[in-house]
Amino acid sequence: MVSGKMTTGSRALAERVRAKAAELGFCKCGFTTMDDLPRVSEEASRRRYPDFFQQMVERGSHPRELYPAGRSIIVLAYDFSRIRFPEKLTPHIARTYLSRTYFPLAGSPMRDRLDAFEAFLEEEGIAFEPDRNALMMRPAALRAGVITFGRNNFAYVDGVGSLVTLYGYLVDAELPPDEPSPDCACPPGCHTCIDACPTGALKAAFDLDLEKCILWDNAICPRRGTGPEIPEERRDPIGEHVHGCDACQEACPRNQTALDPAHATETDPVLERIALEFSLESLLHMPDGFYDECVQPIMYNYVRDPAVFQRNAAVAMGNSGDPRYIPHLESELDNPDDAVRSHARWAIGRLS
Repeated sequence: MVSGKMTTGSRALAERVRAKAAELGFCKCGFTTMDDLPRVSEEASRRRYPDFFQQMVERGSHPRELYPAGRSIIVLAYDFSRIRFPEKLTPHIARTYLSRTYFPLAGSPMRDRLDAFEAFLEEEGIAFEPDRNALMMRPAALRAGVITFGRNNFAYVDGVGSLVTLYGYLVDAELPPDEPSPDCACPPGCHTCIDACPTGALKAAFDLDLEKCILWDNAICPRRGTGPEIPEERRDPIGEHVHGCDACQEACPRNQTALDPAHATETDPVLERIALEFSLESLLHMPDGFYDECVQPIMYNYVRDPAVFQRNAAVAMGNSGDPRYIPHLESELDNPDDAVRSHARWAIGRLS
């Protein structure tokens, strides 16, 4: 437990941490204690989440067990809405993954930014443990005053929106905790995110059926070994998404500034290059080098099997209503992967 009185040195250190975070481009920085995060664990126990998610929530709700030497948690938020996302990619791939900020790969701008922040902590003599997808980041960020929740369950930074990525550091330094944010700052009575959900996964405010979410079928499900086949009744609502979905965030009135094209002032050369090469046809056929050059750099978070992306491309083609895809799908009917073949047959039937 953080003591009620903070030394002048602790407050000065906190200001240096905030200043460094701002210098590196993070839109918000906050601090909280190492106390348990019981609410999220209790909420998860009341819902029928998959076992792996229940276990992840339970483990991540106890910061001290993750880092016994910890005395405070630093929470950083990065606004990736400033990136100009190519219009060719956003109908198919969620912006979180296009931003390359979610568990960033070595050599990416965000990985370099985090490396610089970690080097700063070391220079300050602060020992730390990154969250590494173990800590329940959103509840920690709420308690650190960094975010509020949207009714779509996304984290929102005030004045920025939900196109943000959160990072946490459990540190051995005692930093003055910030005041927690209110749970939700959505407009009273607003349910545009619920209305916009194409699969009905967002059943009510804050109530997400994970296994109905598009991301579950086109990314998480294959990773969890629950089968490569997407149930036929769930294929149509996926539309042309091949990795995640932004429908509830695109509809949200709290995101209209973030989604304004004039707001995006930064160009990512990697995305611009990928956009030149990307097409559903290429994703379906997966020619030599395409996975390494155009898929893995942006869709590496959950799936590493190229056949999963080929399967997703077949579903997207089937939902497109465009018969020009039929010859491409027919050419994959002898694909060595069972799921690619079966989803290609289904797509041909849809388009025929």
